[in-house]
Amino acid sequence: MKAIFLCAMLLGWALRSPLANAQSSPTPFPLAGDWEGTVEGQVKGTVEHAVLHMNLTPEGKMSALLDNLDLKVSGVPAIGGSFDGTHLTLRFGYWKPKSSGDFESRVATYEATVSESGSDMTGLQAPCRS
Repeated sequence: MKAIFLCAMLLGWALRSPLANAQSSPTPFPLAGDWEGTVEGQVKGTVEHAVLHMNLTPEGKMSALLDNLDLKVSGVPAIGGSFDGTHLTLRFGYWKPKSSGDFESRVATYEATVSESGSDMTGLQAPCRS
């Protein structure tokens, strides 16, 4: 169930930072904070609510955790990513069940364009791969 959720939930993200306009001083990482938005659900035409928590680690690396509020799944860590000022890429690893009962490892990639003001990002999921 979790594997399908990660693939499906990354489709059609449109996220907005509620803190972006409230901050008066620049942050060391422009996307740091909690980003709230909606994602396409597992069932076509449904919408689920998600929160992306982004920050820098003490070592200066980007970190991202994903929550799906409707499915009550929280803290799914990104396993990699990059940000160049306008383009964000995040990779999430997950396990997909096979018909044999085994699991195979997969990676879902989310790519987003960040608005010039840094207060919005919109993106789509790239194909899942093993």
